[in-house]
Amino acid sequence: MVHDNDGNERAAAGYLQIPLGLAQAAIAYYGAYRDEIDEWIELYARERSEQSLSDPDVVALARTEHRAVLTANLRDFRPMHSELVAPGAEGHAGMVFVPTSFRLTRAAHGPDRRRARDAARRVPRRGGTSRR
Repeated sequence: MVHDNDGNERAAAGYLQIPLGLAQAAIAYYGAYRDEIDEWIELYARERSEQSLSDPDVVALARTEHRAVLTANLRDFRPMHSELVAPGAEGHAGMVFVPTSFRLTRAAHGPDRRRARDAARRVPRRGGTSRR
């Protein structure tokens, strides 16, 4: 944001409607943890772009990344699940079917996504190495 305001921290803070000191603290934090923050920004952008994938592409991406799929779309994903777990089929890392009566909001499933991601990182990859 500071970059978009010609390096002017005060202008960036005004645009964001936050105190200048908070903007300066955020800038210092970014300077200290740039790689980690850039990684999170990239992950967020990738997850946002994945929201527009077709259902088969979601399953293919999840299989590639050894990730489970969380969905309330039983009509489309259940047949794919059945095909992938049939004897001799490719399999998948998991599918979690959520009842349509369960309200999926970012606030409701954000902590669950973090717990699931953290648990997945503890699972050894092929070859015995951790995802961390």
